[in-house]
Amino acid sequence: MRKMLFVGLLAVTLLMGMVMVGWSQTPSKPIVLNWAISDPPTHFEVKRVFQVYAQEVERRTGGRVKVNVYAGETLGKQIEQYDLVLKGAAQLTVVVGPQYPGRFPLTDVFNLPFLIPPDGPNSPGKAIRDMIHEKYLIPLYFKDVKVLWKGRYQPNVIHMAKKPVRTLEDIKGQVIGIPGGKILAAYAKALGAAPELSPSTEVYTNLEKGVIDGQILPFETQMGLKLSDVAKFVTMTNQGSGAKCLVMRKQTWESLPPDIQKIMEDMNPWAEDLMYKVGMGAYQMISGLSKKAGVESIELSPKERARWDEATKSVEKDWFAEMDAKGLPATAMYNDIIKLLGK
Repeated sequence: MRKMLFVGLLAVTLLMGMVMVGWSQTPSKPIVLNWAISDPPTHFEVKRVFQVYAQEVERRTGGRVKVNVYAGETLGKQIEQYDLVLKGAAQLTVVVGPQYPGRFPLTDVFNLPFLIPPDGPNSPGKAIRDMIHEKYLIPLYFKDVKVLWKGRYQPNVIHMAKKPVRTLEDIKGQVIGIPGGKILAAYAKALGAAPELSPSTEVYTNLEKGVIDGQILPFETQMGLKLSDVAKFVTMTNQGSGAKCLVMRKQTWESLPPDIQKIMEDMNPWAEDLMYKVGMGAYQMISGLSKKAGVESIELSPKERARWDEATKSVEKDWFAEMDAKGLPATAMYNDIIKLLGK
C-alpha cells in the first residue's frame, strides 16, 4: 500500500514538473506596435524601408515585438497620424513637419532652398539634421514621443503636368502645389507662381484634374506617387528637402523591457543607412523609368540657376526673422548650422 502511494505521489510530482516546464516554455504574446503610414502600400519606401524595418524588429527581438505596417492612411488621414500616436490608436508614425501646417514650424528649416546640404554618410547634411533634431525639434515639439531614426527626402524638384519650366518666365502665374509649410509657399511666390496646399496623398488627382499646374516634391515621387502618369516635365531645381523621423508613443516606449529598448536604439543607425541607400538606389532607377514613361527632366543652365537663386534670396532671411519674431530660437539654430558647415 505504501509502495503504491509512493509511486502515485511520484507520478503526480513528475506530471506537475512536466506541466511547469511546459508553461515556462510557452512563449508569451508578442508586443504589437501598429504603425500609421500615409504612403500607399506600393510606395517603394513602404516596401523597401518600412516593411523591412518591421521585419528586422521582429527578427532582432526574437519575435517578442511585432510591427504591423498600416500604409495608405488605413488608420487615419496623414494630418491625423501624429495625434493617433499621442492617443494610443497607433504606436508608431513617421513625422514630416510641413505636413502638419503651423504645428512644427521650425521643421521648415530643411526646406530652405540652399542652406542645408543633402544627407549622406558622414556628410555635413546628416550632422546638421541630427543636431537640429536633438537640440531644437525634440525639446520643442517631440517631448511626448520617443524619436527613433531620422532621415531626409531627396531634394525637391518641380513636377509640371503640361508646361515645361526652363526659365523664370515659364513659371510665373502657374499654380504650384506644395505639401505644406511656409518656406515652400514663399519660394513659389518669389518665383512668381501661386502656391496651393496640395498634400502628397492628393497630388496625383490634383495634377490630373488641373487643380494645380505643378507640384514641388522630391523626384522620387515620380514612381512613389506615380506622378510620371500625370507630370511629364520635371525641372531639377534641387531646392532643399523635407526631414522625417520615426516616433513612438512615449508610454509605449517606457513600457518596453530595457533589452528591447536597447535593441531598437541600436537599430537606428542601421535604419537610417537603409533609408539613405534605398533612396539613392530609387533615384537612379526612377530616372530611367520616368524617361521611359516620356517624362522630360530639365536642368537649369548655370546662368538661369543664378537668376532663380537671386529671385529667392529673401526667402531664407525672411523666414528666420519671422521665426525669431514668434519667440522661436531660429537665429541660434542658424548659427549652429553655419558652424557645422564650417562657414
